[in-house]
Amino acid sequence: MGSLAHTERPDFDVVIAGAGVAGIRTAQLLNERGFRTGLIDPKVNEPEEKALFVDTTKLPPGLFKGVLTSHINSHALINIDNPERSWQKAGNFSMAGLEYRSLHRSLLETVGPDVEIIEARVMNSSENGRVNLTIDYGNGKQRQIRSDILVDATGDYSTVSRKHIKRDQGRAAITDNPLVVWMMGVRGEGNFQPGTIIDPIGRDIGSVSWVTPLDKNRGDIVAAGYSRLSEVNFEKYMPYRDRLIEICRRLEICDLTRIEMKLSGVIRSEPIRFADVCGSKRLWQIGQAAGMADPLMGEAFTPAYIWPEVMVKMITDGLKPVDFYKQWRYGRPMFNYGPMLAMLHNRHKHEKQGQVGTNALIYQMLTQDMSEEAAMMAVESRKLPLDEGLRLAMRAVTNPELRRILVELVGQYFGIVARDNVLTRTMTQMANST
Repeated sequence: MGSLAHTERPDFDVVIAGAGVAGIRTAQLLNERGFRTGLIDPKVNEPEEKALFVDTTKLPPGLFKGVLTSHINSHALINIDNPERSWQKAGNFSMAGLEYRSLHRSLLETVGPDVEIIEARVMNSSENGRVNLTIDYGNGKQRQIRSDILVDATGDYSTVSRKHIKRDQGRAAITDNPLVVWMMGVRGEGNFQPGTIIDPIGRDIGSVSWVTPLDKNRGDIVAAGYSRLSEVNFEKYMPYRDRLIEICRRLEICDLTRIEMKLSGVIRSEPIRFADVCGSKRLWQIGQAAGMADPLMGEAFTPAYIWPEVMVKMITDGLKPVDFYKQWRYGRPMFNYGPMLAMLHNRHKHEKQGQVGTNALIYQMLTQDMSEEAAMMAVESRKLPLDEGLRLAMRAVTNPELRRILVELVGQYFGIVARDNVLTRTMTQMANST
């Protein structure tokens, strides 16, 4: 079941590269449908810890049983460079900070004994009728694997897709250079404010930094900002982390007494390009490898858990990766990508000019000047009630700086919409010609 017609049987129907949330969930669902599945990851049993917060309302209630979680009921932004643009909003938010490793262990137990788990790294792959992979076990031993389908769930760097070559075209599947959120921080013990996520921003500590408590004695302090993937340099970011820890102590945001572990990584903030999806019938991208994360909030867990079910059904029905892309990107998007990508690109443009906190005035307006119900709606669905939206628009008319920022955002937004319209026409033409 699940194999495409061919003269020789491959090693697997589907190979999944990456045993994060998206990879594990995909393996579980494929196994339930009878696909011969291989799950490949060099750290499948010892994943790196992550600074993670999740929208719990969109997920099964028992998913986090036994996992240390801290539900957020207050959100504060502290503008180090411009204190008058600081704000705090209370509410029964749906977000929660949680430990990743214990959650990973519980998810891995759901995969099922028929899935072959391989602790190795995918070195390269090519596509010519079938998918051919070279994997490396790290001790000088390599292995060649054949599969009908390859799922890239490797996360932010899309490492497998970037090395996947179409033999007949001689080019890599992924050629883009997306904007990512870089993160450099620590998990530690000390005095934290449980239930409150704090975003300190400033030129010297990163533009989207945060403090997320796991309880009153433990939490994460993470300096973060935006960069092109090719420009990520963690050595360069270490001073941001150290200055943020010092500022947290000085402003009594939290008092770190012991560092448990260091945290670093990136979150892809732009969706994968259409041109990098439509060229293959056998390579599927899922989760952060596809850029499914919320561009501004960095919330990547929810789509990584939910969307594999749609992808596996499409694989079962014999559909193509481009069909899946159209569904999550345009058909039923989990996030309102257009406005958030406009804010992302505008923020990055100003940061390159040394201006941090461009969107802080908008966030302040969207929290201090609206009801708790409207703020909750904005956080959870990225939408506003019509009357609140009109009232906020009227305020923008009388505020020259806010008006300038909104004009910039509108320009960015329509540029993104124009590009999307071109892609939609291209997809329609391709669909009609096949």
